[in-house]
Amino acid sequence: MEDRLQVFMEYVATKCVGDKWPAEYVYVVPEIGDVFQYGDLKQWQGEVTPESKRTLYIEIECCCGGDYGKWSEVAVSNHRSFLRLFKTVEGVHGYTGGFGTFGVVVRADVAESNKEIKRIIDDLENYPVVDEDDLYKLQETYQNKALSDPWFYDSFRSDIHLENSQITGITKLLANNKWLKRQILKTIFDRGGQVEWEYECGGAYLRRDQIVPYLEDRLLLTRGKKSIWPSLVNRKWSTPEYEEHYLLYIASEADLLLLVDREWQTPEFTDMYENRIRGRNV
Repeated sequence: MEDRLQVFMEYVATKCVGDKWPAEYVYVVPEIGDVFQYGDLKQWQGEVTPESKRTLYIEIECCCGGDYGKWSEVAVSNHRSFLRLFKTVEGVHGYTGGFGTFGVVVRADVAESNKEIKRIIDDLENYPVVDEDDLYKLQETYQNKALSDPWFYDSFRSDIHLENSQITGITKLLANNKWLKRQILKTIFDRGGQVEWEYECGGAYLRRDQIVPYLEDRLLLTRGKKSIWPSLVNRKWSTPEYEEHYLLYIASEADLLLLVDREWQTPEFTDMYENRIRGRNV
């Protein structure tokens, strides 16, 4: 932790003392556990010496954010984890400010002398997470909050283009948030880690373009009416697996005969195709 890499700040909060006029103001001496106002932290322009470090502060990276900066769940977790560990240490303070601003500052001499604080500061330069368990719990909280919000499902419904003529009762099913939740989570599971929750400003969301095409395809394959199957022959499927599922389970024999030179995705699909052709020729 070299001085040339640090921005040092001084705490310039003041308070009024006495009842005389004009009012007299003195600088506030921070106490353990005090939460600063961000506006009371000013960048230090003077020389940094061992003596000045006793009153100067450095900001802990990856523990700060605000609405304008689109703070992440990592910053929120780090902020609360760092303060949980060190809020009773002299010279460690959280700060707040307008527009959701939050962060952590540590007095410069403490950042150098406290071995555990110094270790975490150094570790954050290589891996920006203070406590992985806390981060996981926070992400889970954000996910559950999103899944309990009716708007979350409204946004998906607006992008799903399936009709009762394709799937019996699909309009009614899509109106059921519990049912739609199961379909969304199943799609995430089926995609095997290719879809991940994203986080921003205290919330979690899913990119609908990574969910909806796959959800539609799966519902058409598993719930679609037989009467629409021929119309799917030229459909652009979201995955090769869905396309091959259609060809092997649903496509007509005439369509299958056109696929003799196809290279299937897996040996299993190759065997299934050969068995269907063999069964036709028996």
